[in-house]
Amino acid sequence: MPATRSSVSRLRTRASDTPYSSSPVAPSTPTPPDNEIIVISSDDESEHPPRRSRVPARKGKSKARTSRVSTDNEVIEISDISSASDGRRVSGEVLELRKQIKRLEEKQRLLEMQLSQAHEDYERLAKPAPPVKAEKSVPVSALADVICCEICTDKMWSPYVLTDCGHIFCQGCLTDWFNTTLVQYLNAHPTYNLNLPYIDDATLARLPVQLRGYIQGVYKQERPNYTCPTCRKEVRHHPIESFAMKTVVRLVADANGEKSPRKASTSTRVTRAGRGGAATVDGAFDGFFGRT
Repeated sequence: MPATRSSVSRLRTRASDTPYSSSPVAPSTPTPPDNEIIVISSDDESEHPPRRSRVPARKGKSKARTSRVSTDNEVIEISDISSASDGRRVSGEVLELRKQIKRLEEKQRLLEMQLSQAHEDYERLAKPAPPVKAEKSVPVSALADVICCEICTDKMWSPYVLTDCGHIFCQGCLTDWFNTTLVQYLNAHPTYNLNLPYIDDATLARLPVQLRGYIQGVYKQERPNYTCPTCRKEVRHHPIESFAMKTVVRLVADANGEKSPRKASTSTRVTRAGRGGAATVDGAFDGFFGRT
């Protein structure tokens, strides 16, 4: 073991207390300075010479300690700065992660809504469909009596309805029917004016009472008595073209492979309807009921 300062002091005390003897005094070992430490090794280590370690002076220790403290302060300051920057970086990363979590939660909510809607659609489609009622079909032959004129028994390619009674006839048959009545009336009343304007009931209702009665008397005396070919009810208004019946007639004709014939011009039919001014009439039945 190395010798300490206390062991060295004890050796010195023992040497001073020993009485002088006749034996020669061995030379005294020089006292090592305070800054040196004598290392005494064991017998096993006798082969190696003792080593002396020089301890730096106290003044040097204080200087080194001072410099070390200052170095530690610098390290502490640098570590504080790096810790603050690391904290800001971590907080930014946490904020970004929170935003990503919020976006993912919103996306998950939308997907759950779509999944719920898909389940509802699947359940609705999986239900058995109600039985479809068999549609009733009408044979084309059953419509023959409906689309044919009662006078000529042909298809009504240009059907007209009498608003006073509701019966429908083709334009040619009605023209011939009214023409027969007009010819008979012209033979009995040669001075009849074919171009008398047509005055409907709404127009008559707006006229003064005295004038209304006079006009009604004139029209009643100087006008042929047109009637329906079927029910013989008086026809006082212009016949109106029935577009619904025209559509049905063309559908049946297409099913049978027939085509609609070319329609004759209105002026030709009106010319046959009367004499004189009848040729200048524009409407299909203006020669019988006056211009509207």
